[in-house]
Amino acid sequence: MVGIIVFLIAVVCIVSYVVVKKATTEGIWLGDYKYYFNLEDKTASIRDYRGNETKITLPTKIVGFKITKIDISSTKFDGGASEEDGVKVIYVPKEMDIIDIGNASSLEEIYFEDGTTNITCINIDSCNNLKIIDIPETVKSISILGLTYADKLENIEFPKEITNIGLFDLYDVLFENKHLNDKYYVVGGSKSYYAKIDDLNMIRMIQNWNENGLEGIYNQDFCDKMSRHESTLVKMICEDLDVSSSEQREQVEAAVSIFIHGNEDGNNLYYTSVTEIPVDIMLKCVTRADDIIKNNNEKFGNDYASVEDQIESYR
Repeated sequence: MVGIIVFLIAVVCIVSYVVVKKATTEGIWLGDYKYYFNLEDKTASIRDYRGNETKITLPTKIVGFKITKIDISSTKFDGGASEEDGVKVIYVPKEMDIIDIGNASSLEEIYFEDGTTNITCINIDSCNNLKIIDIPETVKSISILGLTYADKLENIEFPKEITNIGLFDLYDVLFENKHLNDKYYVVGGSKSYYAKIDDLNMIRMIQNWNENGLEGIYNQDFCDKMSRHESTLVKMICEDLDVSSSEQREQVEAAVSIFIHGNEDGNNLYYTSVTEIPVDIMLKCVTRADDIIKNNNEKFGNDYASVEDQIESYR
């Protein structure tokens, strides 16, 4: 009897091990979705779909695991299913912040749930019938937006209050082709220095700026001179934006620090890149730094262009 119990326990352990290994390495089917599980942070990602619906709302939890990602290129989305039979519309819940979809020949529309605030990644590749990506007004930040081979995606409407698009990369997208002659794309109603359309010079400049501060877009002499006015720049911006709390002032100080010195030491508490500075603060950094140059002409001399002109020179 004891031997039978030991045998049954061993069988259960082996089966459990096999199931866990499969769920964490190959993925496992539960209902219409195939999931990959991360046991360390108790999250799951969707890796496949075998249902028959043409409109799907992605789930947010499975067996106690939070679903944070869809990473899918399955027979239901690509040539294995006809454009008529495959998934056409995806509704993305606000809990999911990584969307990676490839070869979805049937996919036409993607809608993010109202209330979504931050999206880590939208990466869409070879979805040649995609026409709509609907981003709600509640979204403040998109860290990565990559779109390739979407020749029917004519327009992307960004929320008016969005403050950050970290990487904006397009290739063979109808939207890109319509804006090839634009100097910059407007985000949030103000000039954006970081949502670029295929602007490699600007990307290189921003990388240099992040690593070396104003020295990277001017020189060491200019950076040293502006550094002496760092506290003045912070004060001017705080007054312009009617900053009242200590936390808001710390954010302005952090923004000015990145603006002048870059983030080569990685110790900034609020921002890791100039692209993360909110639009209102960034614009004040530029305009007020230009005021400092004008008001201290004897120190800066006539050799330096305004910050805005210097940025524009890289386009």
